[in-house]
Amino acid sequence: MSIEYDKRLVEDLVFLGMRSLERQGNSADFALWRSSLDAIYEDHAPGHLRDAAFDDLHARFFSRLELDLPLREVLVDFPMLISRAAGFRVCLCVDPKSEGADLFRRSLMSDASAKPDHVVLRCRADRFLAGVGFKTWLRRELYHASDMLDPDFAYGVLASDDSWNPGRETLVRDRYTALWNVWIDVRLAKAGLLSAEEEVPHEQILDRVFHSCASLAGRTLYSQLQGASRLSHQDLMAWAIEGSDERIVSHGTGGEVKVPR
Repeated sequence: MSIEYDKRLVEDLVFLGMRSLERQGNSADFALWRSSLDAIYEDHAPGHLRDAAFDDLHARFFSRLELDLPLREVLVDFPMLISRAAGFRVCLCVDPKSEGADLFRRSLMSDASAKPDHVVLRCRADRFLAGVGFKTWLRRELYHASDMLDPDFAYGVLASDDSWNPGRETLVRDRYTALWNVWIDVRLAKAGLLSAEEEVPHEQILDRVFHSCASLAGRTLYSQLQGASRLSHQDLMAWAIEGSDERIVSHGTGGEVKVPR
C-alpha cells in the first residue's frame, strides 16, 4: 500500500525537524538544509520551477530524517489496512478537532459494496513529531479505520429512529463513540500496544454517557467490554440505543444481539 503525504505537511515536518536538529547541535544537516534553501532562492525566480525545487528538497530531507518512520512502524500492526485499503494519504490540518483517520470511497459513501479507495489521516505537524504520544494517538485512529474495513465489524451509518428527538440522537451517538473508543483501547491493551500510563479513565467516560441507565455503571460496562472476544458495529449500536446489561453480557458468550428497530 502506497503512502502519500501532503506537500504542506512534508514542508512543515522538515522545518520542525531541522529546528529540532539545530537545538540538538546537529549543525551539519541544518547547514546543508539552509544552504540548499538559499540556492533555490538564488537559482529560481518565483514560480512553478522554484515551487517544484522546494518540493523536491523537502521530500529529500523528509526521507533523510526518516520522518515517516513512526507511521510505517505503527502500520505493521494493522494488516487489515495494508491488505484492504487501496492507498493511504496523510494530510495537514491545523484544528485539533479535525484530526483523525477516515475512509473515502470512489463512489457514493452509501454504496457499502464499493472498495474504499484511501485511508485519509489528518493531523497537525507538531503531533507527528510527538514520539510515543504520536504513536499512541495513531494506533487509536488507525484502529477506527481498520474496523471500518473489517467485514466482521460491518461498519455502517449510525441510523436514527424517526421517533428520536435531537437529544436522544446525540445521546446515542455519544454512547456509541465512547463504546467504540473504549473497545479499541481494550484490544490495544490486550495486544500489548497500550501501556497503563497511556490509558484514559474508561469507567468515567462510560459513566458520563450512560448516567441515565440506573442498572449500568462505568465499571460494569468496562468489565464487559474487557471480557468480550469480538464485537461488531451493530453490537455497539445496540448497546448505545438500549443500554441493557443483558445485551452486553451476551456478547462475551457469543450470543446474538440485534439492532433495535
